[in-house]
Amino acid sequence: MKNTVKTILLISVIAIYGCAVNQEKITETISSISPPFKGMETQFTEYLVSNSQGSEITTNTGSKISIPPFSFLDSNGDTINGEVTLKFREYHKSIEAFLSGIPMTYMAEGNKEYFESAGMFEIAGKFNNEDIQVNPAKKITVDLASDKTDDDFRFFKLKGNKENWTYMGENKPKLNLRKKIVTDSLNKIKKSLNKDYIIMNYMALADVYFNNNRTKIRGIKRNSFIKKFEQYGFNYLFTQNHSRVDIRGIGYPASMIVWENIGRKLSNKFLTSQSYTSKLTKKSNSIYQFQLINSKTKKFEFKTTLKVYMPIKQLISYSPKKWKEERESIMAEIIIEEDRIKLEAECFRAFEVNSFGIYNWDRLQKSPLAIQITPVFNFENELTDLNAVQVYYFTGTNNSVVKVDLGGQLIIAPSQSAKLFAILPGNELAIYENHKYQKIDFERLKNTENEKVVFDFKNVGKVDSKQVIEKLLENQEEAIL
Repeated sequence: MKNTVKTILLISVIAIYGCAVNQEKITETISSISPPFKGMETQFTEYLVSNSQGSEITTNTGSKISIPPFSFLDSNGDTINGEVTLKFREYHKSIEAFLSGIPMTYMAEGNKEYFESAGMFEIAGKFNNEDIQVNPAKKITVDLASDKTDDDFRFFKLKGNKENWTYMGENKPKLNLRKKIVTDSLNKIKKSLNKDYIIMNYMALADVYFNNNRTKIRGIKRNSFIKKFEQYGFNYLFTQNHSRVDIRGIGYPASMIVWENIGRKLSNKFLTSQSYTSKLTKKSNSIYQFQLINSKTKKFEFKTTLKVYMPIKQLISYSPKKWKEERESIMAEIIIEEDRIKLEAECFRAFEVNSFGIYNWDRLQKSPLAIQITPVFNFENELTDLNAVQVYYFTGTNNSVVKVDLGGQLIIAPSQSAKLFAILPGNELAIYENHKYQKIDFERLKNTENEKVVFDFKNVGKVDSKQVIEKLLENQEEAIL
């Protein structure tokens, strides 16, 4: 009987302890983080996930979330039967991190350091509008899209609402091979569309176009005839060359071929003159050395490398207009695809997590020119409560926005795009103008320690939209002054 009672008590203690632990995990929320402008922060995207089946999710940035079956537990630690709502949001730009209110500083060996992020995300979940937790026996893999390919970023999790980032580990980034393949392919197509094509003798083009009708050929004028074909975008010479060139087993005179110039560009001097003969020397299967020789001096004046493209007879099957329209149509499609591919990440950073929260791929910013100062902030209007003021430092080079401790020290470094700005009561914006920042004597300050530096802020008005902050951080200061 005693053993039974002990067993029941032990089970009860374990259950109570287990619930306490679970509840602690669940209530380890980020609710105390306060965005500087409520409602402007990145919103969660929600995904319905069958807990019994798991899911593979791809976000609109290309990030991937791999969820194994039975990854979620309710607040009592029991496996959930049904669909859970997974909430996920990402931060890739400095403005997104700033508007989130998430601290981008880190206490390292008692010193405050600034984070440079390669991507940050927050993950949460609910079931029947109740908070849930990740099954500690499961791992959710997040392949976070990132545009920074350096391999010295580390993985951190935020604990609480201050600089309490916990180091979780590190992984090498995986390059986005699809983006590279598509980009390389687009570049090849663009290159082919922008090739330098040459017809050695425009009269050969006339022969084909007029089907060797001597009467019509004799009556043409060079400039007006070439203008008829300008939509091809070719260069036309007037040089005789009777070398025989094989194209798939058929021999053609060199002047009856469209050539791709893969060497030096021809100058107008050679395109408009009739004073040159030419020499063609075969180098490989379809590659030839091409030389222009002054008919009077008999000297070589130009040399380049040509590649066989197609017989002129095939070219004529495309009207100049059709050739141009098809080329422009292809270029338009390329531009659309390039714009789309630009949105894809350069790489992915993968890590397994087994709890909800805010995670960040970071490295500490290091600048040999950085100095620590004691900032003194002055504002145009007298402020009765400085605690209601939030001052931020945008590091510029590393695209990181950090909140400044009023009354503490500040680390600054030379940068063309660095700036200080403040959010005043009533969402009023004040800035320390960039031209003033550029006049800071960093050379002198590097030999001092915690010297006071005065920053006189200028009020620029109320922040009523996200675009105001975007313009500020994108060096469009004049647009808001």
